Amino acid sequence: MQDKKILFNGWIMGMIHSNALAYLPSLTEGQLDCLQTAVNSGIRAVLDLPRRSSISMTSVREKFGFLSVAEVKEKCLMLAAYKNRANFFECNRNTAGPSTRGKARGDVPHPVIKGHLGKTVSSALASTWNKLPSSIRHEDNPVKAKYLIKKSFKKQL
Repeated sequence: MQDKKILFNGWIMGMIHSNALAYLPSLTEGQLDCLQTAVNSGIRAVLDLPRRSSISMTSVREKFGFLSVAEVKEKCLMLAAYKNRANFFECNRNTAGPSTRGKARGDVPHPVIKGHLGKTVSSALASTWNKLPSSIRHEDNPVKAKYLIKKSFKKQL
């Protein structure tokens, strides 16, 4: 089974992860669904499951610990947001106005997401930064922060 997981992660998820930050945030829901369908076909191929069956791919992914495309997107955004944390801390310090709960937590103001600006990586990173737990935001060790982000996506078996 371990060899099958290595094959899946190298063969299928390697293609998804390569440049994921460049294209996953700007995909529409329909495009993400098509990509998830392709990933599900890869799971079926690696695990020797029949092409057409009533097997729930969500339960198969959870059973074997494979991430969905939406989870890969969120994980990559969280890792990139953590890498840009110095900019977000600076943005939070330079924000004028009263002290609010969000400002006290370290949140940054949401960017304008109308039109094309909503599909940019910078606006997706700002929104994702506000979703990061405080323990990850304030972690100084990047290796430990990466571990905490990955751990948050591990399935409880």
